[in-house]
Amino acid sequence: MALVHSFSPQKNSIIGYWKFEESVDDLIARVEDLHFNLEKFYLINSTNRKIEWLSTRLLLHELLPENNCDIYYSEFGKPHLSSTNKHISISHSKGMCAMYIGDQSNGVDLQILNNNIESIAHKYLDNSELKLIQSQLEDYHILWCTKEAVFKAYGRKKIFLKKNIFVQSINKTENKVVAQLIDENYTQNYLLKYLYFENYYLVYTLNV
Repeated sequence: MALVHSFSPQKNSIIGYWKFEESVDDLIARVEDLHFNLEKFYLINSTNRKIEWLSTRLLLHELLPENNCDIYYSEFGKPHLSSTNKHISISHSKGMCAMYIGDQSNGVDLQILNNNIESIAHKYLDNSELKLIQSQLEDYHILWCTKEAVFKAYGRKKIFLKKNIFVQSINKTENKVVAQLIDENYTQNYLLKYLYFENYYLVYTLNV
């Protein structure tokens, strides 16, 4: 298994990311030796989805090696961990898997550098957010990942990146972002942090 990078973004939490290059067969061989239930895995047809499913379980085992928990999903698609009260968020992008585990609800999003990301900006940014753009390619990725991370942290019902999640500021000195989620009568402010490595952008929520 390739090297897993991990760090603690705040107390009682860990983020890990892993760039996997193994084949499906190699990944299956590794997962079969662990405690995970493969019943749902064998119902997956897509090779990419199989790789994502397997890499997620292997990364979970690396981050929580002493805990035999597994991953299940809510009706809204939010991942949860069995046999523990810890929260989890997961992201995949072009051969990379990222995972955020902590005591409070969290969100993480990973995006490989996409030179065409500006072409879809109108789908997830409003006019006030477009005014935040300074370094075009970088900022479009930061804004996209920020909204995805907030979406995952909320995870309670169907919401929309452009309609319900608003980025208010980007602090390039501290690599921090402030965002707000508005869902009917519910409002939640989020502080997030971002980093860039190996042509990937990673954005994650911090407890406010």
